[in-house]
Amino acid sequence: MPTKAAFEQTDLFGQPIPHPEEAPQAPLQALRVTPAHTGRKLSPAQQSFNKLLSRIHNVTVMLQALDERVHKFQGPHQQAMAALRSQADGQLKAMLLLLHGHLQTRHVSKAQRRDLSQMVADLLLQTEHLQDPELLALFDLYYSKKEQAQWAQDEAEDIQALRDLVQATFAADEQPDLPDDPDALMALLMQRIALNKGPGEGQAQPTRRKRRKNTRQQQAAEQAEQELLDAKTTLRTLYRQLASALHPDRESDPEERTRKTELMSQANAAYERQDLATLLKLQLQTTALDAEAISRMADEKLHSMGTLLKQQLPTLEAELQQSELRASHALGFQVSAKHADHVIERELQTQQDELRHHLKLLQADLDRLRDPAEIKDWIKTQRRMAKQQAALEEWIDMGPW
Repeated sequence: MPTKAAFEQTDLFGQPIPHPEEAPQAPLQALRVTPAHTGRKLSPAQQSFNKLLSRIHNVTVMLQALDERVHKFQGPHQQAMAALRSQADGQLKAMLLLLHGHLQTRHVSKAQRRDLSQMVADLLLQTEHLQDPELLALFDLYYSKKEQAQWAQDEAEDIQALRDLVQATFAADEQPDLPDDPDALMALLMQRIALNKGPGEGQAQPTRRKRRKNTRQQQAAEQAEQELLDAKTTLRTLYRQLASALHPDRESDPEERTRKTELMSQANAAYERQDLATLLKLQLQTTALDAEAISRMADEKLHSMGTLLKQQLPTLEAELQQSELRASHALGFQVSAKHADHVIERELQTQQDELRHHLKLLQADLDRLRDPAEIKDWIKTQRRMAKQQAALEEWIDMGPW
């Protein structure tokens, strides 16, 4: 089982980010009610409010830490991988030219010539992204115009199928202009999956069974409706208090007016999306709202605030899931918000080490291919490796395990 230290997080400057339960109080955490504020044992409504604040705080901390990690690692890793891939592309081109050169000589047999031709044809498919003139000329030698046209058609059909798949995740009234790049389409598809915005999702499914409405069910429905109304009333009250404190027209100092205008803009956006957590943070910045003030609130009002916070949690958790998907796409492996720096560094280092190992193998092959006396043994080695790979794939296909 992973130890607590295994999930230690650090910020952009390498300083550890405390665990959620040990984290210094952020704005929302500062609103937690404690017995010291009330002078007595916390009520169930106060305890529930504290738990919701903690859950929202923890998810927010993980979101921020994950974004910082991607920002920290993505650039250097992509630069390192791009440099290594450039070397691999250069070696692959050199290998293709050498193999094609051997085909122009008489020191290979008919069977070896057939194997070399197939190798060149297969390797050429790995260089399409280079658009190198010398390699494109080889394409015309090893593949007919008809074959190349069929590839182009297949690629266009694959991209269109991916576009259709992404488009199906949008509602009929929000169809966007989709990119043609398959990587961009795949990234967009992952985002849409994380957001769970497929057509019809989230809609209540009709039931065929009739439910009897007894008094208890009616009371529960009425209570839920009243709680929702109370929650909206609480949100509206907090927003009005905040708007009164932040109204820029009441401020004579230009700098302070600018600051309040920005905060008011944030408050308007938060109120529009029913975001109580942001409104509470803004209240902390601009008014005397604190844990003692929260502790003096009636349990009914705290319960209403808890209802709003509870509604925000799924949205925050979905945003965290989406961030994990984006991070996984950016870094090339399945990333979790709980991953520590050393875990990410190890995974990225593994990717780079695997590519460096591939470069060494390519270089060893190039060294052998430059010696005409080695070409026959090299072809035998490739033939044997191809048979082993085919046998392995056949064995895997014979599952299940």
